[in-house]
Amino acid sequence: MPCWKVTPFRHLTAFVAIARAGRFKEAAERLSLTQPAISKTVKDLEDILGLRLFERDRGGARLTSAGEVFSGFAEQSIAALGHGLASLDAMEGGAATPLRIGVLPSVAANLLPDAILRFSDLSPSTQTMVEDGPIENLIARLRVGELDLVVGRLGRSDLMTGLTFTQLYSEHIVFAVAGDHPETGAADLSVLDRNLVLYPPKGAAIRPMVDRFMISEGVSKPAKVIETVSAPLAAQ
Repeated sequence: MPCWKVTPFRHLTAFVAIARAGRFKEAAERLSLTQPAISKTVKDLEDILGLRLFERDRGGARLTSAGEVFSGFAEQSIAALGHGLASLDAMEGGAATPLRIGVLPSVAANLLPDAILRFSDLSPSTQTMVEDGPIENLIARLRVGELDLVVGRLGRSDLMTGLTFTQLYSEHIVFAVAGDHPETGAADLSVLDRNLVLYPPKGAAIRPMVDRFMISEGVSKPAKVIETVSAPLAAQ
C-alpha cells in the first residue's frame, strides 16, 4: 500500500515542470536546477507516493497512468498556492485580489454582464478581469493559476479531469437562416443538404451535442459545410 504523506511544494513544482516540458533537462533549466537535482526530487516524490509517475526513454519523460491522474491535482495545488500568495500581497497593499475570469465568446455577452454587475455590488473593491478564448486554452490557464474560473461549455472528459464545475445554463440546438432565405419555414432538416451550412468543427465543445441532435432527427451531417464556431462569420 502507498504511504501517503504531505508532499512538499518543491516536489510538486518539479513534477509539473517535467510533465509540461516532457524532458527532465528542459524542466531543470526552467527551474534553475541541475538535472541530477530535479531527478532526485521526483524520485523522492515517487517514494512518498509509492507510485511511479514517469517513464523515461530517449524521447524524454512520459507520464504513467498514475502520473496522468496526479498531474491535474498537482497543477491545481500550485495554482491555489500561487493565488493565496497573490492574495496576501494584495492584502498588504490594501487592495483586493483581482478576479480573473476566462469565458467562451459565445456565452460572454449573454451570461456575464448581469453577473459581473451583481458581483461588483457585493465586492466593489475587487477588480474583475475577463478574457475570452477557446475552451482548451482557458482550461489550461485555469490549471496553472492564470485564471480563477472559466465560464463556458463543458469540454472533453479528459480536459475536465480534476476540475470542479457547476451548471449555470442549458443550451438548445436550433438551425437558423436569414428571414428572406428560401428555406425559411422549412418543415424538416432534409433541406440542409441543399445549402451551405455552418457546422461546429471536431474538438468544439458543442460538436457532440449537435451530432447527437442530428442522429435523433434521423439525418446525417450536411454535405456542404464550413466548420466554424465564429459568431462574426455566422453573422455575415
